[in-house]
Order: sequence, then structure tokens, then C-alpha cells
Amino acid sequence: MKTQLRVVPHLFFAGAQVVELWHDGQLIGTVVGADGPGVRIISKYLRNSGEAIRMSLGDPPALEVALAVD
Repeated sequence: MKTQLRVVPHLFFAGAQVVELWHDGQLIGTVVGADGPGVRIISKYLRNSGEAIRMSLGDPPALEVALAVD
């Protein structure tokens, strides 16, 4: 199954929303706004290796973050 994205209300900040990342019925992470312009990905499945993040400099550029889900 592909990873699904779900927009849900933020638990702590009224009126704010987060994007949940789901894979095979399991919540694997969330995406929230960063303090500056950008996003923060929160997941216990983040990999600590150079292979975890891939950037494509095509048009438009894209950033892919791989998660290590068992």
C-alpha cells in the first residue's frame, strides 16, 4: 500500500492543522510548519544516513525523505 496523507487538526494549537503520514494503517509521522518558512517532519522512523534524503533538482525541485518502517 502506498503512503497516505491525512490533514487533521493540531492537538495543541487551536485552528492549526497537521499532515499525518500513514502506511499500511500505521501512523508513521507528521508534517507541521517550521518556525521559519518550511516544514518539520516528525517521526520515530527517520533514518540517520545519507541515503534517507534525496533531492531532485528537476523542474520543480523535490525533496524525498525515506522512513525506515518495519
